[in-house]
Amino acid sequence: MSAPSPNCSNRSSAPGGIYTHCYSPFRQELLSDGTLNPAMRNGRKRGVIFDVGHGGGSFFWNIAVPATKQGFLAGTPFPLTFTSAA
Repeated sequence: MSAPSPNCSNRSSAPGGIYTHCYSPFRQELLSDGTLNPAMRNGRKRGVIFDVGHGGGSFFWNIAVPATKQGFLAGTPFPLTFTSAA
């Protein structure tokens, strides 16, 4: 039986597509045995960019720590800067 595929197999699957909130538990980023879903690595090989997002409601340490220990680090090729419109 193949592993469930997170959303990176859909719209964001093209090279340069962004899969945000990659440390959330909502799209089966980790399998039930705690291993990284192979679709995540496959997405990275295809050129998908994995982003943490804002780190508020969709960041879970119980996903981030095992994924990081398995060598899967989120990253974007540019620094994000937030400024006020005021």
